[in-house]
Amino acid sequence: MSHWGIGPKFSLLTLPYVVMTGYFIRANPLAFRITVLPRLCLISLGSTFLITGAVVYVWALALLRSGRKHGVLVTSGPYALVRHPIYATWILLIAPGVAFCMASWLALTIPVAAYGAFKVFVREEDDCLRSAFGDAYSDYRNRTPELLPSLR
Repeated sequence: MSHWGIGPKFSLLTLPYVVMTGYFIRANPLAFRITVLPRLCLISLGSTFLITGAVVYVWALALLRSGRKHGVLVTSGPYALVRHPIYATWILLIAPGVAFCMASWLALTIPVAAYGAFKVFVREEDDCLRSAFGDAYSDYRNRTPELLPSLR
């Protein structure tokens, strides 16, 4: 597995759904518009998701790069909350943030498709990490949620 993890596979599997969704939204934007909240509220909500996602993404990426450089398993920062914070930011924050800014309920289905793609490939990344870090990764995996932070 490359240093990109399952990212390229995850992206390629999700991309056709994103393109198809974009096509339908562009062809008939009024049919897919979120109307239950004012546009300004949706943009504020979307912007909050996007900014939070960007901050967590950059933070997780910096920690991961440092961990790779030193050959250690990263379990701090966002990695203390979920095992896959980079994918979590895309699925739970960035994609929904874009959908809210677009005011499109159809775009809100993209994270569902992305989660499905994530589940198809995540075992491959987990196996790679387990073989690289052994029991340390197994212990981390047992105590840390995969994608959605625990409320405990």
